[in-house]
Amino acid sequence: MAKDFTFFLQQRTLQRFCTPPPFPTSKIRDSGSDGSNLVIVVLGDGYLQTEIDNGKYAADVARTLAEFENTSPWDQMLKATNIYRVDVPSNQSGADNENGIGNATKDTYFDTGFYTSGIPKLLSPSAFGGTRATQAADDAVGPGMWNQIIIVVNSTFYRGAGGLLTVTSVNPSGPLVAVHEVGHSFPDLADEYGGSITIYNGQPPLRTER
Repeated sequence: MAKDFTFFLQQRTLQRFCTPPPFPTSKIRDSGSDGSNLVIVVLGDGYLQTEIDNGKYAADVARTLAEFENTSPWDQMLKATNIYRVDVPSNQSGADNENGIGNATKDTYFDTGFYTSGIPKLLSPSAFGGTRATQAADDAVGPGMWNQIIIVVNSTFYRGAGGLLTVTSVNPSGPLVAVHEVGHSFPDLADEYGGSITIYNGQPPLRTER
């Protein structure tokens, strides 16, 4: 009989708040205590309040996360994973530089944009937006209580980014990008192809504490 996939998580002390988080927060996957489970916080950028109210944002998040359910080892890891969705409205839809560098910027809460560091397909928030994202996750579940942030950007253009903040878009390939980038972000996996990133050598990665 095949064994379930297991992974180590450091026990955390649950933190309680006297005031609710500033943005509506829903626990969309509950596998038990946050103190003993992997905790992922999903944020949206470039969503108008009307797009949150009509369910577009929630549907985009659900489509993104469905790819994890169909991908090993996440199909097993999700059994010990809690996921929160935070509903953050922006003043405009989309992301900066969707049609090329120097193109129109968008007034979004996490200030995400393409052409980060001059790389056309690198989609990520600005430094200020990244600070806002970590603050939103802290407000949602408590400082030190989350392991990974995923930002779903309301843009149909392809690409994303990894790191402490995984970023993807609503492009049809966006869910696959999310799984790929979380592979860089959470377990520190390298790519299997060339380029500027170290090629995976078949050995277990060295985990660095954040």
